[in-house]
Amino acid sequence: MKPHYRAALRQPLNIAMLVAALLAGLIAAWWMFPIGLMVWGFMVWGVAAHPVTQLESAQPERPVAVPRFQPNLDRIENSQRQVLNAIGATKNPIRQALTPLQTEVNGLVDKCHAVSQRAIPLETQRQARAKMDNSLESEIATLDQQLAQFTDDGIKKVLEKSRASLQAQLDNRNALTAQLDHVDSQLTGVATALASTATEIARLQKLDGSAAATRIGELTTEVRQPSTALDELVKTFLPA
Repeated sequence: MKPHYRAALRQPLNIAMLVAALLAGLIAAWWMFPIGLMVWGFMVWGVAAHPVTQLESAQPERPVAVPRFQPNLDRIENSQRQVLNAIGATKNPIRQALTPLQTEVNGLVDKCHAVSQRAIPLETQRQARAKMDNSLESEIATLDQQLAQFTDDGIKKVLEKSRASLQAQLDNRNALTAQLDHVDSQLTGVATALASTATEIARLQKLDGSAAATRIGELTTEVRQPSTALDELVKTFLPA
């Protein structure tokens, strides 16, 4: 049995309906049981066919993310559910036409989690450097004061070399922070885009067939844009 049907069978409301059908057949009239069974079957099918049920029953457990990315990942998953609930609320033929968009949305969310995993080594390096280099700014400031005080070329040369080494460490740490901030910014953009997509899907029922098809194509293209941006981010900042 497929996972989303098993999930539907475990739904409390569906279980209650099956029990009610059985009791009605035993206590009231035997013919109420098959009628109740048919209603229960339609309820199970409805839950199993819902996009959110299909997603949650098939989705593997997510790996632990970098803490700084978790709020945005939570927003992204919440927006994903909003999109899938909006799709589930539509009727055919619009619902069927939304299948490519649903695939794009699920793929985008998977990609966000993959990107956050790729960023773990960067965050580990940043944290390690932050612990080791937490006094870099003050050390550089001290060296600047000493450089302003000394006039001996030999002493200044030594101080300048020390300062250059410290500045290189600081620049490296700041570069790591900037890369991680860029990843976080991309994830924020995805969460916002998906929330907007859910709102637009809810409006599709008010459009006629051709207008709805055109808008669905536009929404699918809009979802592909942050996906492409994430691909570029990986190439630039998170190479394998």
